[in-house]
Amino acid sequence: MDKPLTTLNAQETEALAADLAKAPWKETSYVSPHAYIMSDWSSECLSLVTRVRAVIFAHGFVLPYKDTDWRYWVCGEYVYFGGLPAPRDMRYRGGGPFVLNRRKASEVRVPEHQP
Repeated sequence: MDKPLTTLNAQETEALAADLAKAPWKETSYVSPHAYIMSDWSSECLSLVTRVRAVIFAHGFVLPYKDTDWRYWVCGEYVYFGGLPAPRDMRYRGGGPFVLNRRKASEVRVPEHQP
């Protein structure tokens, strides 16, 4: 399994964006229209979800959605998001499979100053 990214440089961001573009996103209208991938779909999905969740938790911003805080991270034209699990969940102990969601950045109220 790839090492989760907790810091990002331009090259790592570009590589991650390329991997995100190739992922097998499934569209849904559940709750609100968005796309998602699941960590248990393949080893590639597990690697990608693990890497992006680490980035979201290290570099993302928090917005409330339906009485729950969600953490978001912008990469290109999309905002990627997930819930705020306990730190142990980042290592897939006692939890999972995990979902990674995305929406067009234009559909999300992105704060002007992000971490």
